[in-house]
Amino acid sequence: MREIRVLLLSAALVGVQGCAASEGSSAPTISAGGVATGGGSSQGGTPSGSGGAAGSGAVPAFAPCTGDAATFEAFAAKVWTDLQAHGVTGGGLSVVCGGATVFATGLGNAKKGGPPVTRHTRFQIASNTKTLTAAAALRLAEQGVLGIDDPVAKWLPVVNTSKPYAQGFTLAQLLSHTSGYPAGIDTALYQDLKASFEANAGVELWAPPGAVFNYSNDGYAMAGLVLETATGKPFGELIETEVMKPAGMLDARMDAAVVKSEGNYAVGDSSWDGQSYEPTDGYLAMPYYGPMGGAWASADDLAALAVTFLSGGGGLFGQESLAKMSAARTPTAWEARSYGLGLFVDELGEVRVIGHSGSVAGFLSSYSIVPSRGLAVALVVNSDAYMPYASDLLDQVALAFSGSALPAATPIPYDAKLRAEHAGNYQSNTLGAMAVSDVGSQMQLVFGGQTMALVPTWRDSYYFNYQSMDLDATFWRENGAVKYLVTPYGVGARQP
Repeated sequence: MREIRVLLLSAALVGVQGCAASEGSSAPTISAGGVATGGGSSQGGTPSGSGGAAGSGAVPAFAPCTGDAATFEAFAAKVWTDLQAHGVTGGGLSVVCGGATVFATGLGNAKKGGPPVTRHTRFQIASNTKTLTAAAALRLAEQGVLGIDDPVAKWLPVVNTSKPYAQGFTLAQLLSHTSGYPAGIDTALYQDLKASFEANAGVELWAPPGAVFNYSNDGYAMAGLVLETATGKPFGELIETEVMKPAGMLDARMDAAVVKSEGNYAVGDSSWDGQSYEPTDGYLAMPYYGPMGGAWASADDLAALAVTFLSGGGGLFGQESLAKMSAARTPTAWEARSYGLGLFVDELGEVRVIGHSGSVAGFLSSYSIVPSRGLAVALVVNSDAYMPYASDLLDQVALAFSGSALPAATPIPYDAKLRAEHAGNYQSNTLGAMAVSDVGSQMQLVFGGQTMALVPTWRDSYYFNYQSMDLDATFWRENGAVKYLVTPYGVGARQP
């Protein structure tokens, strides 16, 4: 699966005997009770959530975890060796097995030459915040504060929710990236969430609501404003009280200034611009960024979130809300992967995997959950250069801790015969005329005076290099026929 990383500043969008501690690094250690820690932490397992709308129904029964401390040490050592080989300074790793957190550890250092990472060290988790935003919406819906299917215009009448199309979009469509709202606003006001959308009220939709999946950070910023408007509470406070606390995410914070003052955080090491990122540097603390990616959390926190989901919603919300959140609502631009509400959904045969990943200057993070098996793995690192996604670690976790591998995904292969269906002219209200042609050896995309090769990845999806970035181009069908061309910079409607 290709993951595209775009700087929000531009608004364009493993068998080792064990981790031998060396100067400037920290080896995982096992504390009393069999819970892995790092850097001298000796706290126990993940606390359960408390307060709020309790989940309903019986907690699922999972097969017991077969892994032990030695199994985890070998797994963590393998991951850390891999990270070190790629120049990563530090990270946090956690494993959930049998529906409970069994291990969590710190790897390496919170910054170059700095203190060791522990299981409670906070990292900027970027787009994993989207899961928290969606969870807040579902919890508020249970409380009767708003409706998931509310038209956004009900809460934000100043914002254009229909032009140039006839129908408006809903909160659920924002949370599933199907609203048609742009994926990048050059004039966003990062310091003020409400003022930004007021100033950009006339921004036109890229596609009709519900027509295509188009991953939109700005759409999640708008969803955050809907939650603020409906509750009268600042978004950060809302997430901390309504999601983080009931989910048992005790280290997590939304306010970067609080993270800085409290300490025990990782400093981001960016290969994109060569800079180091403290919590209050750059746009990481800005209100506009909050709903799409502003959360700071530890490996322990992501394990707690997974345990909450595996327990049918725990103290966060009920099983019906969890089912709504984790249902595959729309296919995505990525092979064999769907999206729900703030969650990616992979169908591996009869096994469903849910989770998310995050990428921002100086940090990468990812978590994956197997609801039917009570398994989860999370990884956070203070680097944007490399990290194996949690979904890629799941097979190792499944084998090591449950004794059974996960089935493989069944991809939809690319067929060159589809070229004739993809070729044609498309019109975008942001990119203008877009021409796709079959030149014999490859497909080409032309817009803005530039000609770019389209490299196939799966059935209806390609990628192209634009301004030194590899970007997805996906042909979207309606009633079986290609109707739209979706890119991170605009959506083109096929012309007759």
